[in-house]
This record gives sequence, structure tokens and C-alpha cells, in this order.
Amino acid sequence: MERTPMKIALTIVERGRGKGVIDYYTELGVTCHYQCVGRGTASSELMDTFGFGTTERDVIISIAPELNMRHLCKGLSNIWRRSIRAKGIAVVLDLKAMSNMMMTAVITKSGNVTQEMNGGEAMEEKNKSHHLILIAVDQGYTDEVMNTAREAGARGGTVIRARWAGGQSPEQFYGITLQGEKEIIAIVATEDNYVPIMESVNREHGIKSDAHGSICSLLAEEVMRIN
Repeated sequence: MERTPMKIALTIVERGRGKGVIDYYTELGVTCHYQCVGRGTASSELMDTFGFGTTERDVIISIAPELNMRHLCKGLSNIWRRSIRAKGIAVVLDLKAMSNMMMTAVITKSGNVTQEMNGGEAMEEKNKSHHLILIAVDQGYTDEVMNTAREAGARGGTVIRARWAGGQSPEQFYGITLQGEKEIIAIVATEDNYVPIMESVNREHGIKSDAHGSICSLLAEEVMRIN
């Protein structure tokens, strides 16, 4: 089959608002979603800035063809997004690879979006590129890691509960004993501060520390505030 560019969106909204977001995304042609729960780490002042009312979060991972995701971005960047009745943030990333069977299913379910929408800019910091930093640490170290990240310039993050699912048992990973239960911290950072954040966290909470942190970042194509 002809290769179709695919995108992935990570959306973080207040707990209980995930279904409304999924329904809205589906209307815009993005129909394949995974939903999980998380909690925010931002200060009360930053929560007020982004419109979060509580620390509890719904986290939605959505996959769609590039055209459908572009349609979604336009929908989130104009007045129509008010119908979501949710507040949060959405990050769109390039999906480099996925199975042909999965791609066929996503394309078939998503359909072909052709309608165009007139929208505004995605974020206030429109001249700066953004990165999504993902930090996996043992449970119980999230607060320490976020304190380090904030000192390096992070404004806040979202914690997602996870577990080790590698082929090897945790104890056999490079000879280091790791917990099976992990927490993944997702931080959206600008081009100016994502490197200092990653370096600081790796230095204080890297794989050889008690937190056993592993860190990566992805360049975000779009970052949109939902309100």
C-alpha cells in the first residue's frame, strides 16, 4: 500500500473531560484513541494560567493520517474548540513508523478529510519550537525529578502511571536493578530550555541514580492550548 504520513497527538485535559475531547476529535476525522489517567505537577499559579481546576488529568493518545491531524489542529486553534468544554494542552508529533495492519485500520476508520477551516495561531509562543520531554522514573521519585526540572526552567508536567514491559526482567537491564512499576513525566518545553532540563534531570536522576531515570525528547510539530 502507498505510504501515508501519520501523526500522533498527546492531549492532556482535566479528569472527566477526556470523552468530550475524543468525541470532538472524532467529528474532525481523528478516530483512533487511547485514553489513560495522569496527574499534574504544576504549581497552583500555573494551573490557573492553563485553566486546570484540579491536579487530576485525562491523557488521550490519538493517531491519524497527516491530513486529518492538520484538520484537527485547525479545529483546536479557532473558536469552534469551545464546544469541547475542556481545558488543557495538545501536542502533535510525527509518527515515524507503525505496522501496516494498524495503519490500514486507522486510515479506514478515519476516512478522508477534505473540509478546510480558517484558524488562528496555535500558541502565544508561535515563533519558538517546542519539545515533548518524557522522563521514566521509579515510583516515589516524581516530586524530586520535577523539582530539578523546574529549577532548570520547566513550568510543570503530567505524570502517567506505567510499568516495565521490556523483553528482559527489570533486574537484568544493563545490570541495574529497576522497579517494575514506573511513572512517566511528560513536560512540554521550548527550544530554549529543553536541553538544560534534560541535562539537569539526567545528572541528578539518571539511570544510575536511585530514581533510575531514562529521558528522551521529541520535536513537537504543533502545541495548542485548549480552553
